[in-house]
Amino acid sequence: MDYSSPSSRQRVNIITHIHTDASSAETSVLNDRIGAAIRRCAGKGSPVSWAECFTPITRLESLVQHGRGGHGPVHMILVTDHMRGQSHRLPSRHLAAAARTPRLALGAELATRTRDIDGRYQTGPEILAFGPPHLVEGPHGPYYGLSQRLIDELYDTCLDDDRRELCTRRARDLLLARGVAHALSHPLDGHALSLEGTLGIISEFAFTETINGGYSARSARMLEAFIRLNNALVGGAELPEAALSPVGRRIVGHILRHGRIVHALSGSDAHSHDFDRAVTAMPAPEGRLPEEVAPGDLFDRMLALTRRREAALPASPLVTLGRTATLRSLLSDVSAIILRNVRSNLRHTLNPITWTNIAVTTLYITQDELRRQGRIQRRRLRQMERDFNPERLAPLLAAQPAAVTPGPRRIVQLRPRSRQARFAARAGQ
Repeated sequence: MDYSSPSSRQRVNIITHIHTDASSAETSVLNDRIGAAIRRCAGKGSPVSWAECFTPITRLESLVQHGRGGHGPVHMILVTDHMRGQSHRLPSRHLAAAARTPRLALGAELATRTRDIDGRYQTGPEILAFGPPHLVEGPHGPYYGLSQRLIDELYDTCLDDDRRELCTRRARDLLLARGVAHALSHPLDGHALSLEGTLGIISEFAFTETINGGYSARSARMLEAFIRLNNALVGGAELPEAALSPVGRRIVGHILRHGRIVHALSGSDAHSHDFDRAVTAMPAPEGRLPEEVAPGDLFDRMLALTRRREAALPASPLVTLGRTATLRSLLSDVSAIILRNVRSNLRHTLNPITWTNIAVTTLYITQDELRRQGRIQRRRLRQMERDFNPERLAPLLAAQPAAVTPGPRRIVQLRPRSRQARFAARAGQ
């Protein structure tokens, strides 16, 4: 089933998390490892390079102008390329595309570090920073999204105590102070933050990504269950203390002190193809067609919900749709990226042994990174099931107010694309 049924024609479908070729080089931690390995295999002066993403901004510009993805209509795209301390510049070609195409906004996926429960900074969930409700000025004209001035301010004032990356909470506070819509990127990924620290930071953000095209259905299900439980506790519901582990008691205490109503987003996180495998949707404003809705309308709604702290809120206007990751989809993504890298480097003359070493090493590092992230995710989910399982705790809630915001609203799973479409994607067409 796709998401283009007649009942959804007044729904604005938005890709809220997607990458371009700007998510490579110094913006990517994986690129650091692979680049070092290539230099070991081919020498420091080798012209061989590796890219995490090959999607040009013009491809996404064409998609939003055409308005049709692989699964249904696409009305808006929020580009969220990686940014870190080493690299946090908006490319000129992206600024030009956003100025030409008002429904293409330039956000960012910001690497962060978070103070854990032991007081030490650990790699934490990334922040999806989108933009303010109004147009910002750029060198090629006004556009929706982040300004370079704001990005520079983030990295000038919001680094963690070690000055290594952005501090999650400091960056969030500045984004809110500057009126910038933002959310947590899928927070059960492979970062080093403890379970208690992870659930604590989720409860403090008004928006978090539950469905992500790169992560499993199990993690999405647990995130959705945690959001429902968090929202019930913030709204005044209670859990019997006897049903909670020591970790659970601390998590509930944190939610009661610092938690807020959390709303869900759905992110594609595509790096090579199948761009609309997961989208966030909202109803079009009265009297307007989905094609007439601008990113500023979405950002305005998100900020309105972010700034309100009352427990009794209406249901979120946003709904999540899409597919989570499977082994098949992950292999498709990795294969497409590796094949594109091989093809882009064929112009360089190297002996067959060096080429073989590069190919084997690159594949090994990619698989090792996927396995590492998978181990962290599985360990965190096992601990969640043992120490604070929201699916098991939800039936124990008492005195839940009727007005509490419900959990995430997921409508459909996207229909897998045709065999021909998958073949074209792997071929890089």
